[in-house]
Amino acid sequence: MSIIRLAVLTGFVVFSVTAFAEKPEWVGKGKPGEEQVESHKKEVGEKNEDAQDEVEKGKGEKRAPGDADKKKEKAPKDKLKDKKDKEKKEKRLEDQKELDKGSEKGQEQRANRKKWWRFWE
Repeated sequence: MSIIRLAVLTGFVVFSVTAFAEKPEWVGKGKPGEEQVESHKKEVGEKNEDAQDEVEKGKGEKRAPGDADKKKEKAPKDKLKDKKDKEKKEKRLEDQKELDKGSEKGQEQRANRKKWWRFWE
């Protein structure tokens, strides 16, 4: 019985301490007012204008994250398709070579075997 009382008392102490803790300053202030939102927009706009001016003057180069990718030439879709087709043909040849190996019984089993990753077949 004393163990139960001790457990309840310990639980009460742990939870009551968190209930009476002081709240941080920023809690409960709600949404910012219209004036704060407008001033924030102005500050951000000024920072963007300053950054654009620096780029135009050549003092510093600021790039968007995707600019580096744009400079690299992308392979045409035809080349990618050809590469994929070539890989598929090679895979088929490997599968065929595997089927030709071993005894007749083993060949039959491999021909009828379903791959675990092809669960839709």
